[in-house]
Formats: sequence, C-alpha cells, structure tokens
Amino acid sequence: MEQKFSKNTLFNFFSGNASPMQKKAIEEWLEEDSNREWFFEWLKEWENEHPQFLADTDLAYERFKVNLKTGSRKKEVRLLHTPPQRNIKAWMVAASVLLLLTCSAWFLKDAILYKTYTTAFGEIKSITLEDNSQVALNANSSLRVPRFSFGYGDREVYLKGEAEFSITHTPTHQKFIVTTPNQLSVEVLGTKFIVYSRPRGSKVILQTGKVRVSNASNESLTIAPGDMVSLDQKGALQKQLVQGVEKYAAWKDKRFIFDRTSLKEITYLIEENFGVKVSIPDTALANRSISGTFQANNVEEMLEMLSDVSGLQVTEQDKVYILNASE
Repeated sequence: MEQKFSKNTLFNFFSGNASPMQKKAIEEWLEEDSNREWFFEWLKEWENEHPQFLADTDLAYERFKVNLKTGSRKKEVRLLHTPPQRNIKAWMVAASVLLLLTCSAWFLKDAILYKTYTTAFGEIKSITLEDNSQVALNANSSLRVPRFSFGYGDREVYLKGEAEFSITHTPTHQKFIVTTPNQLSVEVLGTKFIVYSRPRGSKVILQTGKVRVSNASNESLTIAPGDMVSLDQKGALQKQLVQGVEKYAAWKDKRFIFDRTSLKEITYLIEENFGVKVSIPDTALANRSISGTFQANNVEEMLEMLSDVSGLQVTEQDKVYILNASE
C-alpha cells in the first residue's frame, strides 16, 4: 500500500480545503485499490476529530444516487454546522467527499460503509474490533464490519467462512449479531462461540455464555455451552449437544482434531482451508474414518499425515490430489 499523501493533506481534502491540483492528484491516487484503505482509515480519524460537522444527508444522498448512475463529477458538498455530537451516519460524509470522484457503484457503497477483513487459503488472521471483541478468522473467509456505525445500537457483522468470536460485554448491553450469506443469525451480549458458514452448510458452536440463533424464517433457539446448532437442507435449525467443543476451534493453532471423521469429510476440510481439490475414487475408502489430533501448516503436511495414518497413496493429476489405498 503506497502512502503518497500526508495525513494533513487528506484532512484538508475532507474539510473541503484542498486545492484543485491536490483533488486531482488524490483522485488519481484512489484509482489504485491498494490506496483506498489509507483513505478510509484517515477519513474515519478525521470524522472522529470533527464530530460537529454533519452532512446534509438528503442532499448528499441524492447526489450520491445521481453519481452512481452517471459517474459525473460534483464540485461542491454542502455541510450543516450542528451542535457537537457524534456523527452516527458519518458514511454520508464519506459519500459526499467521494462524489468528487468517478468511481464504481461497488466502491461508493461497500468501500464507504464497511471494512472487510479477508484471509487467503491456509491463512489465519487475528482481529480486534473497536469494542475490543476478538475474532479469529479461519482460512478462505471474510468478515465485514461497519466503518462508522459499529458500536451505535446493535454491533452487527457479516461473516462468510469460519471464525471464532470472543465478544466483549458493553456497559449499555449492546447486542452483537453475526449474520451469514444464508441468513443464519447469531445474537449475543458477551460470550465466546464459533460460526461456520460455507456453501456446504452452516453451524454455530457455543463455548461460553448464551446465544440466540435465528434463521431466515425467524425461527430461533437459545443455546448453552456445548450446544451446536446447524441448518438442515430446508433451512430449519437443528440443535445437538457436542463433546469437546475445543476441537471446533483447533484450526486457530493449525491443528485438526478428528473423532471418527470420514476421509470424505476431511477432503472437504482440505478444499475449504487450503484451496485444492482432493478426490477419492473408491467409495468404501472415502467412508473410512480416522481419529486423532494432527498438526498441519499446509496441504502437503495434511496429505502426508493422511498417507501415514491411513496407508494412502497420494498422487497428483491436473492439479487434483487423488487418494487411493496403498497396494
């Protein structure tokens, strides 16, 4: 990420005091995706230092919609001077500022409103949210967090993939809500839990505290530590008691705990966490189960472990790993 402009230069830009030459240079700088995070981080800091300025939201939003349709450049943004207060809708300030730019609809919407944390295959990321809640984001996952409104009212985040949450209880008892692509919703005040949401299913495992889990039909269940709730094929909630909830978060330490886990299930885990395809042509072999705790930092170590434990022969063909019984 190239830091071409000083913080003071961008603060002048946010305040409407930048020169035409500076505005042009900043616009060109923002054409690079990698520079935009600097822009939004400093925009947020500027907004925190200038809470007395509140965007004329009706005017800003109308101009915002026009710009999405036409991509036209706007020269002015009108601000209303209000008594000092925290600007809960500070994203409108961002929208107003960015009306000076010619940007895509995605940039003007998602990049303004949300900060998105992502992990690559094989990567695990530790995240501290503004309320000091901790999130461990598993490989091949993303977490979307509101940039400006987080901490005002409900604290709502959007997860795609898998993560462990350790939520801080706030003095005002604000709810913390995790939503997923299939409309699974987890609502808590302060607790520790794991959410798994991938194309082949969704589940919530509670480690401590108490949470309420809801689905798209507004069916809800309140669960206790040791409970796991999953969505069945019809989208209904199914609850069961599980033993050893710690195994569901072992991935944080690059560990995999199997308890009579089928090789077929393990191939799914490999594809989700390491991004490679694994095939087991023999159905009987795919249904063979293994148990134990194993350490694997990459797909090669995982496949080597499977080969040693289960006596498998591993070959690679057209970027697909094929598992067969050793002869």
